[in-house]
Amino acid sequence: MHEPQEVTEWLVIFYPYSDTWFGRLVPGRFKHVALAAHVAGSKIWIFRDVSFRSEKIFVLPDDDRALEQISVWTKGATIMRFTAREHGAPLVFRGPLTCVSAARHLLGLLCVGPLPDQLYRSLIDNGATVIRDHGQQHIRGERRQ
Repeated sequence: MHEPQEVTEWLVIFYPYSDTWFGRLVPGRFKHVALAAHVAGSKIWIFRDVSFRSEKIFVLPDDDRALEQISVWTKGATIMRFTAREHGAPLVFRGPLTCVSAARHLLGLLCVGPLPDQLYRSLIDNGATVIRDHGQQHIRGERRQ
């Protein structure tokens, strides 16, 4: 049996589209956020997707099929790499469960507004690395790595 591993290195996936009517009303460049992580010691991928309808967590074996599936799930998305902070705000200050609030809680970020664009800016300000950008326009104030 493998020793337990805490996942701290995350891929934050920003979608310029949404499959829900509500998501399409979200102002800004990004309409939705999901998270993925590779857990090397256990040889798995974790994919977490929170929406107003549900929260889904997928676990995939670390193989070519997993990479193909993640490629499908991230088509057209901008992806950032971020190491989660050790301490965030207490749960009582988190607000309603949305894709952004779930991401900021897991990543240990404070003072992030409710919109995906605001999370994106906060990640840039906290040292995230953009590893794939499918957008033509960039959010004002973005620092390129």
